[in-house]
Amino acid sequence: MPKGHGLDPTVVEREARAIALANDGLRYEDIGEALGVSKGTAWKIVQRGLLRTLDGAGADRYRQRQLDRIEELVRSLWNRANGEPDTEGGTPPAPLDQDRAVLGIVRLFDREARLRGLDAPVEITLTESAEERAARIAERWRAHRSGAIDTSSREVGREQVNGNGKAAS
Repeated sequence: MPKGHGLDPTVVEREARAIALANDGLRYEDIGEALGVSKGTAWKIVQRGLLRTLDGAGADRYRQRQLDRIEELVRSLWNRANGEPDTEGGTPPAPLDQDRAVLGIVRLFDREARLRGLDAPVEITLTESAEERAARIAERWRAHRSGAIDTSSREVGREQVNGNGKAAS
């Protein structure tokens, strides 16, 4: 099929099958074996399919399953870091260094944010053009070179900041 004329239906079918297998709980290694590709390629196929079908029922099911897993893992890491059992009446698992637990939880929260689309690009409105900013910086540089600016402070944006990083009053 020529480029730019839509998707090859076999690619879409393969992505849908990969997502369905992931929803069934198969590991990427098993998905790859079913599709005749490597574990890494299976992961890529699932991820591409999820991006392509952001509103598809299979993608929604996959995302929810991943979010549920993240919640379970965060709870487990939290309990291990505090020496608590995962379930009522259960025996506490081997303790986990709190710093390692926190790093693991942060990584899980990062993954959750991506699954929920919270890391989507943000639109930024500039208050000045690049030329205006360059002119302002050049003027500040000339003033600095001439000794007209106190070098114990620096400007961040349009706010004066003193030497210890706090906003000057």
